[in-house]
Amino acid sequence: MPSAPLRLLLCVGLFRPTASTGPRVRVHVKASHTGRVGSLLQHAPSWGSLLSHHGAPAAPGLGVPMLSAVSGTVDDGRDVVALLDEPAPPRRLWGGGLASPRESLCFPKPPNMSFREAARYPLTALHAAAAFHRLGWRLPSRADTTEGVEKVDCAVLIAGSSGRMPYFLVELLTCCGRRPIVAARGSDMEALRKLGVQTVNHDHDSFSTVLSKDRIAAVFDCVGIEECPQVLQEQLGAHYVSLARPELTDLVMDGALMTAARAIRRRWQTPEPQCIWAASDEGGRALDSMLELAVQGRVTAPPAIDDVMDAADQYGEAISWVRDCDSGLRLGFPGKNLWTTSDPEPEGVDFSKITELSKGQAVARLQHILALDDVEPFV
Repeated sequence: MPSAPLRLLLCVGLFRPTASTGPRVRVHVKASHTGRVGSLLQHAPSWGSLLSHHGAPAAPGLGVPMLSAVSGTVDDGRDVVALLDEPAPPRRLWGGGLASPRESLCFPKPPNMSFREAARYPLTALHAAAAFHRLGWRLPSRADTTEGVEKVDCAVLIAGSSGRMPYFLVELLTCCGRRPIVAARGSDMEALRKLGVQTVNHDHDSFSTVLSKDRIAAVFDCVGIEECPQVLQEQLGAHYVSLARPELTDLVMDGALMTAARAIRRRWQTPEPQCIWAASDEGGRALDSMLELAVQGRVTAPPAIDDVMDAADQYGEAISWVRDCDSGLRLGFPGKNLWTTSDPEPEGVDFSKITELSKGQAVARLQHILALDDVEPFV
């Protein structure tokens, strides 16, 4: 009979839950990406589950949920994108390493993507698909064509114009027959208009006036999270889904100082445990559908922007969104009716200068806060 230590090793090292079973393939890694998983994926149990670094189910609330993806070449020469269902440090995989994903979570790499773009694509694509899943909306299938998609007589408001997600949602909603409206900062308005997208300036326009003739079916919030989303449902009949990155919601809800303190603690003390989000076969099928849209050219891979710069840009927009000084709520947000044409800006206050100053400070500070390897203790 095996000794006690050997029995423990067998239990911990060999046991794998159902989510990790199935044949595996060997991938010669060209690029990899690991990022935090938002609540949308965590609350879609049929799409995946959280596993500890031992491969056993992770206890709820313990550890930082991460999603790891790789792109590379399998032994027969095919270029693939794959989701990992076991922790794998990106540094070990970057540049010539080997990964062993499940065969059911290995998909052909779209030829119009670089390996780096392909490795980063699953995190953005799965969160966008999860927003559709949350609302019960169907993603286009392989059989659907651009002309065959039924147009839906309602609009979807995308709150925020910074980062990867808003532009990706514009393409996804358009190819699904839904009309996107972007509540954007002033500096992004022109680029969005060139794409033919209806915009609202969230710093100056009155939402209640501009959107009074539009039937809003849902609000996809990319730069924040509402504490009372039921207000949207009651006043607009619109569903609310937050797609804000976990790093951004930490900053918005806890503040930059608290986030900086956590970053310093992670640098100088024991790192916070991580767990892996392991996709199920259903989650794999959702990614396969999103990859097929990319192959067809109906959505494009978000630019491979550095995660720190992406989060800093979004945080700059989040804190520059003008708020009501009494309630702290974002002015003009649908359902709040806090900013109307009868509420002029106070005389002598130049909001544009305050906004640009806040954004510049945010980007500079976030480059230090989120670049954990470079964080030094505050003096």
